Amino acid sequence: IGLFLVSCAPQDGSEDTALAGQAVQKSCPACDSGWQKYCGSLLEGESQTYTIASSPYKIQLKSILYQAYAGGVHSATFRVNGKAITLLEGEEQKLSDGKFMKLNELVFQDYAGGVHSASFCLSG
Repeated sequence: IGLFLVSCAPQDGSEDTALAGQAVQKSCPACDSGWQKYCGSLLEGESQTYTIASSPYKIQLKSILYQAYAGGVHSATFRVNGKAITLLEGEEQKLSDGKFMKLNELVFQDYAGGVHSASFCLSG
């Protein structure tokens, strides 16, 4: 489980290859703003410190709420640099430093030994 960089894809149809998880930098109109997205996954209870542009982010996945019925809530509570943040699946929230955190996907296997994890991205 780790952090990887998602870069902009070229608009001209050209392709580039890289090993899984490697950063790929391309020149394209969407990249001109310097926007980049850093993504990772954590297991419930796990924490990891990520350094992005020399700013440390200690992220812990505190808990997952997964209601497995129609209309049920799917959310995760993280602790980011000591501050609690709860996100619904697909929701994005602004952090104190102006970056955004988005909860991309939850995996909740509801049986003994099942995986409970959350995939997220930081951007800004």
